[in-house]
Amino acid sequence: MKRAWSHWNFEGQGLQTLNLELTRRLKRPRRAQVLWLLFPLGLHAFYLGERRRAAAYLAATAVLIALLLSAPVAGIAWGAAYALAALFDAFTIDGRVVAMNKKLRIALSFAPGRRPPQGYQGRYTHADDDLGDYLHAKEQEQAGHTAKRAPPMRTPGRSFAEQEALLRAQLAARRGPKNPRA
Repeated sequence: MKRAWSHWNFEGQGLQTLNLELTRRLKRPRRAQVLWLLFPLGLHAFYLGERRRAAAYLAATAVLIALLLSAPVAGIAWGAAYALAALFDAFTIDGRVVAMNKKLRIALSFAPGRRPPQGYQGRYTHADDDLGDYLHAKEQEQAGHTAKRAPPMRTPGRSFAEQEALLRAQLAARRGPKNPRA
């Protein structure tokens, strides 16, 4: 599928606009990995917004070049340590991309001027709904079949007719010469 939709601008503050902006800003793991191949320049760190790490790569590269020119043995040792650090960095790129994308999502979602859609009431909690009944019904379902209906609950004790008779008797007891409307 082509990504032409990512260039559309719908103007406004809706979820679709937020998603379009987020899509443009998200960091791509593959791109960061390709940029890692040029790790002496720190381009992958610049891409991920890690300025200190990028500056450290540039400084380490400068030190490596200086050591190789002045003291080749020390330069080789420095280069080996530098290569191990860069290799470790390669294995942590995916996690850092995920962390960076999470920061972007939070920054865009909670930016000033952003507000929830009209009528949004937040997440439901167990206190809001009887979620247990819903989950129980869903657990009883099988793919393509409706849930088994639970038998109607019966209240122990008196039948409906007996309860009606008891209520009529209580109402009649309330009515009397002092309170005929009760």
